[in-house]
Amino acid sequence: MVVLVARTKTQVICWRFCDTESGETWELFLRRLQKPLAIVCDGQKGMLKAIRIVWNGEVTIQRCLFHLQSRALGRLTLNPKLKQAQTLRRICTQICKIDSIEQRDVWIESYFTWKSDNAQFLRQMAYYQHPQTGKLVYYYLHKSMRSVVASIDQALPFMFAYLENPDIPRTTNYLEGGTNARLKELIHRHRGTSMANKLVLTARYLRKQQKLP
Repeated sequence: MVVLVARTKTQVICWRFCDTESGETWELFLRRLQKPLAIVCDGQKGMLKAIRIVWNGEVTIQRCLFHLQSRALGRLTLNPKLKQAQTLRRICTQICKIDSIEQRDVWIESYFTWKSDNAQFLRQMAYYQHPQTGKLVYYYLHKSMRSVVASIDQALPFMFAYLENPDIPRTTNYLEGGTNARLKELIHRHRGTSMANKLVLTARYLRKQQKLP
């Protein structure tokens, strides 16, 4: 059971319980909202698909830079051994620090330079012989770096909307810190209670966050 939540900088505006987070559940949820100026989100595939379906590209998307940076650094580990990974990690540590168009352009250039310089390196493969079939199974040697590159490439068109409009936050901190963190704490305090009671607690909390009478 999950709860989908939409909020502005000041309050929760809509929420909905559902069994899973998918494109279909997000689409049903988003159709309950008025078309916003922009949506700041963590890049969940189902949500991005639903945004395209519901508003047909007419809503600006801002990827949460904190989520993007945290996931990249987690995949690269704290102290990567390879020089290529060390350089990519330094590039990723700058994602949340970009405050101007000039800094954006410098960062994008450094990222694409690294990607071009290491294109052949990222394509390196190895293989092993399958113990049952005897067939050779090929795999990429640098999966973590390839995963980081894929994440950044997918997010890049949606990373810097906040530079064009200062009213757009660069992270989902209003939701994560202002709503989700307190909700998680509430559920944790009542972790021994039933699912039905947890749903009631969640509903009461989010109703209060909506500032309804």
